[in-house]
Amino acid sequence: MAEKLTEDKEDKKSKALDGGYGWVVIFAIVAINSALSPIVVCFGMLYEAKFLEMGITASQISFLLHLNNSLQCALGLFSGPLLKVFTNKQIVLGGGCLSCLSLVLTTLSWRYEYLLCTIGVMLGVGNGILMPATYMMVYSYFEKKLALAISLQVTGSCLIGIFMPQVCHFLLQYYGVQGTVLIFAGFALNMFPAALLLHPLKGREYKKKKTSKIILPHDDKNGLNDKLISTNNNNSLPKEKKNMCRSVTKLFDFKLFTEATYVILALGMGVSFASELNTIVMTPFVLTRLNGFNIQELAIAISWLSSTDLTGRLVVPFITYKMNLPPKVCYVCSLMASSIGRTIMAVFYDQKYIVLIGVATLGLGKGSKAVFQSLILPRYVEYERLAAANGLLMVTNGILSLVVGPVIGLAHDLANSYIYSLYATTALSMFCVILWSCDYLIRPKVKKVTEESSSTESNA
Repeated sequence: MAEKLTEDKEDKKSKALDGGYGWVVIFAIVAINSALSPIVVCFGMLYEAKFLEMGITASQISFLLHLNNSLQCALGLFSGPLLKVFTNKQIVLGGGCLSCLSLVLTTLSWRYEYLLCTIGVMLGVGNGILMPATYMMVYSYFEKKLALAISLQVTGSCLIGIFMPQVCHFLLQYYGVQGTVLIFAGFALNMFPAALLLHPLKGREYKKKKTSKIILPHDDKNGLNDKLISTNNNNSLPKEKKNMCRSVTKLFDFKLFTEATYVILALGMGVSFASELNTIVMTPFVLTRLNGFNIQELAIAISWLSSTDLTGRLVVPFITYKMNLPPKVCYVCSLMASSIGRTIMAVFYDQKYIVLIGVATLGLGKGSKAVFQSLILPRYVEYERLAAANGLLMVTNGILSLVVGPVIGLAHDLANSYIYSLYATTALSMFCVILWSCDYLIRPKVKKVTEESSSTESNA
């Protein structure tokens, strides 16, 4: 009887783990991402003309947008510790408050320095606080259907990018830049009711360390008398201070950087993330200044980019799932597709219809990469270390983004053309392809030599 009850309980848990309320969580996350994304999707349409009038350089624009993403990524380092103190819902609501406030304040001025504070810093920090919590919600509800869940999440979040450029073009005609941004700020408030749907799955909450209480005897020098001190172990206070660095290392799981597999994954994904991000944020400026698109053509092109992005998120993962291809291989293929798209845009820059083919290829690569980059770490890191691993990866992405982005922008400023920026971006993306290919070819040989040497030593 007891065994049957246990089986029934496990069966209910497995159903809840890969379905059930998990689909409501996916819907809520899609709503949150959609509410906060219009300002990012339409940033080029909103400020391209004003930046050109103010003489803002490509490297300055790149720095602003990469600062936003770098802070968003850097705060991923604290996702593990935050999840040990607060619930996912509390973290999302807190980050959402800051993000919405930043959009409201953005309407007060369009000066570059002011946008650095609102879009660059405040929005980046707000999104950086809430995004890791949404990732962990998906990881907690899904295991076998994780690929499907992430595909639906990133696909749903992309839908708004298809029609929002057309909405932005319409709003700009009647309300101008500041009025349009204020409407986007109001739209962002829809994230709060969606965040209230984020309930954790019982038994899959992020593990919090249990604390024990020790009573210290009276000490005339330190004045300690029956004070209660909470600690993670039964060691004395002096030993706690000596082990502080070790505790911090364990808390953030810096030990991951001693594992070659994780370092190679993080380095490859970090460099390619920074280069691909530069393409995403600078595409409206490239289409306007290099390819000669007007505001209406730009709106159509961005909607076209989002449509093919959606196809890449929804169709490509399904095909690769049927072919049973590993996420790393699919990620590399998506980088190559984006590189082909950029090359078409650079070579045929004065032929708009061919440029749209390049935009479509770029969108396919962008969309499929968004799915596969979320599937790589869970293959190599156990669930208990996943928040820390994801946080460290985001910090790596943020640091590399802040360095790589302005450098690519500088390539435009020196040559006065986005052609060289596109080629530089492709070269950086190919770094990941070459790095992982070398690792795939060399690692088995190194492992074999190591095993043979250890076997020889043991026989001796």
